[in-house]
Amino acid sequence: MHLLYQKADHLSGEVIGAAIEVHRNKGPGLIESIYERCLLRELELRSIPATM
Repeated sequence: MHLLYQKADHLSGEVIGAAIEVHRNKGPGLIESIYERCLLRELELRSIPATM
């Protein structure tokens, strides 16, 4: 597999993992902006740069 694809695959796995963690901790039913803020924080904790 090409190195770029490997990096993208790893990063997408990290982002999906962060989203799952946020949903697991916060649960269903919140408004989208709450999930966005929580996901940004979770990505920050994982040293993944992101902005809204």
